Amino acid sequence: MTFPLFQRLEIETSSYCNRTCATCLRNSDPDREALAPWFRQRLLPTEVIERLMDEALAMGFHGEVCLGHYNEPTLDKRLCALGRLAKAKGFGPVFTMTNGDFLTPELGADLDTAFDFILVAFYVAEPELSAKRAWAQPMFRRCEPRWVNPIHVPNHNWAAAPRPNLLPCRLPLIRCIVNHRGESCLCCDDVIGRYGLGNVYDSSLAELWYSARRAELVATLAEAGGRERAHPHCATCPRTL
Repeated sequence: MTFPLFQRLEIETSSYCNRTCATCLRNSDPDREALAPWFRQRLLPTEVIERLMDEALAMGFHGEVCLGHYNEPTLDKRLCALGRLAKAKGFGPVFTMTNGDFLTPELGADLDTAFDFILVAFYVAEPELSAKRAWAQPMFRRCEPRWVNPIHVPNHNWAAAPRPNLLPCRLPLIRCIVNHRGESCLCCDDVIGRYGLGNVYDSSLAELWYSARRAELVATLAEAGGRERAHPHCATCPRTL
């Protein structure tokens, strides 16, 4: 099977998040041993990140780059430098996300020069939410802040998740995701790289994206009922794309 180039390159530059939101997969996944590396700060080396960007360019990709996955990106002191690097290489738009806990005027000014837009979820209710938005908005003149609804969607481990979900899934064709351990992830709901798609320390980005294993999963998930055959994690995924 052949399939198109990804629409977004997503790189988790670091591991840690200071929050423990109950509906986040990093906190709800029952495999606590596998998730343990996400509860202390580890960095994906800068040279590996730059190599991934260069390999994406060699594949003909010049599109959207996200620096973040299941972490709090602003805890990585390299974040803004990496954002500027991605923009300098010609990718766009380049963005990241934050829970806003570490946002200051100084960090805001740095983010403003490094990214095209930033997803901000303050995780507070009104009226505090409006007050925080009004406080943060002036920090951004070039970079567009996009205020995100702080309510997480139900995930695989919620009782509300469909069991089984029989709908086809096209998410694996949208994003090329690498987590902080260098593992290739199937989609936005894959934290730990549980599908056996390989690691950037062993393979190039092109080899990971066009691998026989990914092709097998994409073909299976394109069929009605394919989620059950692809992987137990897919069978209970609430996503409807």
